[in-house]
Amino acid sequence: MSRVNGEKTRVLKPPGSPTGTNYLERSFVDLDPQTCYEVFINHWKQIQGVFNKHINTTVFKRSKVSGEEVQTVVNYMNQMMCLLVEEKMPRGGVIGRMLELMIKENMLDKFFVWCSKSGEFLEDLKYEQLKIYEILIAQSKQSVLMHNAILNPLLRVLLACSEFNSERVESRLILLLNQLCVALSKDTTLLEFLFHASPNQGPAKFLIFSLLIPYVHREGRRGQQARDALLLCMAVSSEAETVGKYIAGSTSLCPVSIFFLDY
Repeated sequence: MSRVNGEKTRVLKPPGSPTGTNYLERSFVDLDPQTCYEVFINHWKQIQGVFNKHINTTVFKRSKVSGEEVQTVVNYMNQMMCLLVEEKMPRGGVIGRMLELMIKENMLDKFFVWCSKSGEFLEDLKYEQLKIYEILIAQSKQSVLMHNAILNPLLRVLLACSEFNSERVESRLILLLNQLCVALSKDTTLLEFLFHASPNQGPAKFLIFSLLIPYVHREGRRGQQARDALLLCMAVSSEAETVGKYIAGSTSLCPVSIFFLDY
């Protein structure tokens, strides 16, 4: 929760929208691809308009992010993700136009940078970013994790979650890490992308694994999700020698801990 004008405001979804990551999909299901693309572009222009208000210049100082602006950006980003995950890969192995634009404009990295300067809304926006990647990974009809313009900002968000998190951010983080491990188990070629990608700050090597370790001894659903994800992670890592060596030599997970993960 965040405070705007002295009142508590949750920046999660448009007023009256149903709960969950699919709440906007029904609005776009009947639109033709060209209309979807035009809506996608227009939403991004609206978001850029908000971003540009908070850029330092020689004349104007960066203004403070408002709750209304956070709500606007989050709503547009959620709608864009719902459009993007419905986009099918064209024939010939090329990527869809919306995904291509997202990569070309480096949208997710720009979103991360803006979120990191949002002041009191930082924790809410960490949650929203995690939710966006959850939607992309779980629902996209195209491969998204192999693109640096998506993978690098994802790692930057995960790195930002490596220290203190609220309970709701923590829950979303573990869920996303679990989804990433499931994605790895289905496509082991992603392992090298995730292992060698760099978020341009801090340690990058197998960040997913390092983030899961603190939660493996937790009780309840979060602990179980972390243990399940870690087991998947380790099973997949057995196919990559460099990753296996990293886990064995550079993490705090000991053989005894590994033995008890199944129990």
